Amino acid sequence: MHWQDHVYLIFWKTASVVYSVTSSAKEATDFTKQPKSTQTIWIDITQSVIQCTFESILSAKGEEAAKKWLNSLKKGLGGKVFAIKDVGEDCFINPLKTWVSGCGDDDDDDADADPINSYDPNDIYGYQAPSGSKAVKKDLEEVYYTIEFENDPEFATTSAHEVTVTDTLDRSRFDLDSFRPTNLKIGNRHVELDGTPSTIKTVDMRPEVNAIAQMELSYNADKGSAKWKFISLDPMTMEPTDNPMSGFLPVNTDGNGIGEVSFQTGLLPALDDGELIENRAAIVFDQNEPIITPTWTNVVDTIAPTSTIAACEARNDSTVVLLFEASDNRSGVWKYDLYAQEGTEAPWIKVAEDVESDQYEFKGFSGINYGFCVVATDSAGNVEPKVLEREISQSTFKNGDANGDGVVDVLDATLAIGKYLGKDVHLNFDATDANKDGIIDAMDVSLIRQIYLSTIIKTRTMLEPRTRIKNMK
Repeated sequence: MHWQDHVYLIFWKTASVVYSVTSSAKEATDFTKQPKSTQTIWIDITQSVIQCTFESILSAKGEEAAKKWLNSLKKGLGGKVFAIKDVGEDCFINPLKTWVSGCGDDDDDDADADPINSYDPNDIYGYQAPSGSKAVKKDLEEVYYTIEFENDPEFATTSAHEVTVTDTLDRSRFDLDSFRPTNLKIGNRHVELDGTPSTIKTVDMRPEVNAIAQMELSYNADKGSAKWKFISLDPMTMEPTDNPMSGFLPVNTDGNGIGEVSFQTGLLPALDDGELIENRAAIVFDQNEPIITPTWTNVVDTIAPTSTIAACEARNDSTVVLLFEASDNRSGVWKYDLYAQEGTEAPWIKVAEDVESDQYEFKGFSGINYGFCVVATDSAGNVEPKVLEREISQSTFKNGDANGDGVVDVLDATLAIGKYLGKDVHLNFDATDANKDGIIDAMDVSLIRQIYLSTIIKTRTMLEPRTRIKNMK
């Protein structure tokens, strides 16, 4: 084709674009309330293209320039060649520069300057246990993922018209028949999905953006491939829009340029301890190259932790401090549940749960022989299987303090004698049974007496003044 034919084709394309855009502007009046005027469209498109075309013809490389502008116009229909604002300034606001330099000159390479682009940083967030760990507990049935895409203001210059998200699940880890989309998000608009694997949803982005976002999700259960395709529709025609600034996802300023898709899917049963569950997605903005998200990795943890109560100390007649010890092979110990028994034959009661510290201060009642047992949970959520039994015992009384007044004295010995002789006396049986043989007899009376006498001797020793012996010279 001769270069003059290129010029005629440029004029023909220009007229077609102007007629199409002008008609669309008139039709959109009811929806936008502030349509672009025909004059603005002529200034932005027609005059820029015609002016630069003539200057290209007059340049020394007219034929190459004409070909270049033909290609530019073809690309420009998709909003991908040059910023209209920049061309208007170059070819009209600064005419001197236009005629001196020639906006169509190959040396300026205007058609390749400052392209209008959307740009996508992206991420994927997957299953986390309630502890915040990425470890997956034994027999966990389902995991979830959220794939995020953003029209990054650091790189993007225009709205995104089309976004495609693709995620192919690993059939060796996932139950491909259980895929269930849960929701999608565009800016501040959230849409809950009913779990149908393949569906179409529309989101009205007005008034912020004069566009309808259409999301079409297709899922292939045989391949485990899920594909979300977002496109921008003209609200009047419900056809894809070619206005560069009417993409459904604007350049992000305050979260309005961020989108998300979320889904849940089942895991295969009986995954082995230590196996990795990995997932990632590919995201395409308009005609850009696919960008792969980081890989989200979970690890299977099927082995529960083990624990015990290492020590305890009675702080007073109602408080016991307990020290826990535990170990776990993979995800680590997360928390403990504490069980107590008020007497050797009493039922077990859970007295504390979700204790994340290795030390716990138990507050009970005075005069009780407490037994304790602890059960650990690891960060994956595996609960230690354990039969409740006394791992440690602690009485909230002094041994021999039959009447529970906090001291062992002659009154306690008297109560012990009365119980031994069969009298009806009120006392703390566990405290009076000094040798812990399950009965109160003469031996207990003797032990209480010894405790009482040792206390007296110790008290007297502490009260007696010390005599300082001086060295003799």
